[in-house]
Amino acid sequence: MKNLRNSVRLIGYLGSDAELKAGKSEQPFLVCRLATNDLVKREGESVKETQWHTVLFFGKSAERATPYLKKGVQVLIEGKLVYRQWTNKEGENKTSAEIIGEDFLLVSAKKTASPVEEEVA
Repeated sequence: MKNLRNSVRLIGYLGSDAELKAGKSEQPFLVCRLATNDLVKREGESVKETQWHTVLFFGKSAERATPYLKKGVQVLIEGKLVYRQWTNKEGENKTSAEIIGEDFLLVSAKKTASPVEEEVA
């Protein structure tokens, strides 16, 4: 049960190819954007709402995920939610939520245009 603390599990489509970068400590990390869709009722109509999530993988997880996390692929990502705070160039304090990916599972390979590609294009 201790693994349930700060645990996130999302299924969505990747909006672009994941990008492998080198961190300050020379440790590689992978950045990807995941879109999740929900259907909500508004005035009797079903409307699709898309939420975008930034997912980061570090170290060996990043290297292992790089060849598979491509635009349009549907993927399940497990990890934990973290908040990052910084000050931008204008001196404003900013906060962002990110998911530190610990594992992933391909739900479907890219075969046809996904709902994300239609929105991103």
